[in-house]
Amino acid sequence: MTDSPTETAPPPPGVDLAEIAEMVRHVLPEMPPVTAGGDKLGKYADVWRWLAAAQYRQKPDIRHPRIALFMAPHGAFPEKQTGLAEALKQLSSGTHALSPLAQDANADLQVYEMASESAPRDFRQEAALQAADAAHATSYGLMAVQPGIDLLVVAALNPAAENAGEKIIESIKSGTPPLEALLNSGGLDIAAIMGALIAARLAHIPVLLDGKGATAAAAVLQALRADAALHTRNAAHILEDKLHPQTGMGGALLIAFLKSLTKVG
Repeated sequence: MTDSPTETAPPPPGVDLAEIAEMVRHVLPEMPPVTAGGDKLGKYADVWRWLAAAQYRQKPDIRHPRIALFMAPHGAFPEKQTGLAEALKQLSSGTHALSPLAQDANADLQVYEMASESAPRDFRQEAALQAADAAHATSYGLMAVQPGIDLLVVAALNPAAENAGEKIIESIKSGTPPLEALLNSGGLDIAAIMGALIAARLAHIPVLLDGKGATAAAAVLQALRADAALHTRNAAHILEDKLHPQTGMGGALLIAFLKSLTKVG
């Protein structure tokens, strides 16, 4: 079930950010109450129950996981982006560090690559995104979730997305409206991840967030509606990570572990 094709964004649909915000606030289904169960798992019982609730099931089940990597250029920190072409090449050829992890977890590995017609903007000097571009990227991210997937790992492949994500999170905490924070600092990849998170909620799919780019996308949703990101968990928090592996690897490593958890309880 493993592969790593790169998908390129199609012509954008006519959806704007205001419509996306309304979808988050009024269309996303509420998650069911966390079920009982998983008591034999000790401190991981909470993870078992979260999986079940996010899947809208009494007992969680993971058979068809997906690792979704989103890649877009950023205007800030160009020195951190010199290895992106090589990373994409490795993902395409199956020689990337994530490839064997996806294979062992029997997860498909998808790369969603995006680019704007205009040069990316440096958020340290000006707003990073135009509203239309952010809306188009979010709509594209909605398509990363397809029927049959029951666990999604999302990550932004560009190292500069870590800086952008951190800035978005800080801005929201300081009181900046969430969509304004996204436009000020985010990349197309973070906007697309937000779309994937929306689609996952609609499809009853739990999501592992890997890296600050993905965490920022969830923070935008949470700021729009308090329960909008309850179906997501930070992979590093479950791993209790102290090693800071390459972006995407924490979530990939967790897939087999979460599959094991679902067999108990």
